Amino acid sequence: RTPELMPMLKEAGVVDAGAQGLAIVFDAMLRSLSGDDSAVAETGGFGHIDASWLAATQRVHGDGEQSGFCTEFVVEGEALDAEAMRARLREVGDSLLVVGGGELVRVHVHTHTPDDALAYARTLGDVSREKIEDMEAQFQALAVRESGDGASATAPATAVATGIAVVAVASGDGIEELLRSLGAATIVRGGQTMNPSAGEIRDAIVASGARDVIVLPNNKNIILAAQQAASAVSADTGTIDVRVVPTRSIPQGVAALVAMNVEAPLDDNVAAMTEAIAGVASGEVTLAARATTLASVTVREGQPIALVDDELIAATDTIADAARACVAAMIAGRDDALVTLYFGADESLAAAEALAKTLRSEHGGDIEIVEGGQPHYAYLIGVE
Repeated sequence: RTPELMPMLKEAGVVDAGAQGLAIVFDAMLRSLSGDDSAVAETGGFGHIDASWLAATQRVHGDGEQSGFCTEFVVEGEALDAEAMRARLREVGDSLLVVGGGELVRVHVHTHTPDDALAYARTLGDVSREKIEDMEAQFQALAVRESGDGASATAPATAVATGIAVVAVASGDGIEELLRSLGAATIVRGGQTMNPSAGEIRDAIVASGARDVIVLPNNKNIILAAQQAASAVSADTGTIDVRVVPTRSIPQGVAALVAMNVEAPLDDNVAAMTEAIAGVASGEVTLAARATTLASVTVREGQPIALVDDELIAATDTIADAARACVAAMIAGRDDALVTLYFGADESLAAAEALAKTLRSEHGGDIEIVEGGQPHYAYLIGVE
């Protein structure tokens, strides 16, 4: 019945995994008490993967064609050119994310030839944290399980690659995918207007299965809940070392993950991530929920507004103008600034590309676009 209790489960067409696990445990306990040593009951009746979800997933990964491999790795070198890497890696695949630059770049790409991507990367520097997953095999495992032709078939699980697990708070499919590709082990759904509770963050920390955990709240209103969750876990378990890096935005969360070194101790990573977020400015473009006047800016209800580091700086006639005002304020006094535009669920790629073109003509520099898919905010903007 859990899909009827939680809209998110109903939308995904699945049951709550913890509830299913608990039911299996109860079943095993009952069998033990009654002396029944037969096999554990089949669990197929617990729920199913919705057919529409499978169809959508298949469309995303090539409309039934071979999907290739989800390939991720890190390159460490000197003067790494992220834009040049993007241009080269687009030749071998899609769903491409190249984040970083200088001495460290993280890459995520869907490709039929992962060896080609890795071979190119090795010409640029040292390659580590390689992860290659057969997406078609994963999809077929789900499809087989749904069809009932193989109840035991399961998709390969992705384990935490290091002794340190990162729990990050985020909302938006694109943002979640980006954070996972950069090393986040667990995503807690939440953000502006939908803050998760300390209990939800605590559960995610424990479920990570790691002894060392870093939490990225990615919103100023969630930092306190994250700290409460960390304290609760430490008090309850005594075996999990939890640290909160006080990221106040998604751009800061991305910078923190880029700075992470999986081979370094927990304290060193916390220090590096904290240092990395200090150089990141964050902006937001949204629609005003009500009429008001703040910091000498008069706003009409429903008007596009620009905020920089939580401070209202402008109210404009269009979303694009609000984003331009945001970027202009954020890059003032910065040389060679890298600007990243995370466009939301209600914005189109075409609109984001047009905005990026305008910004390049006005300011020059490096303007990146990421499909964030976040609700409520037309753009989240990072400058570093």
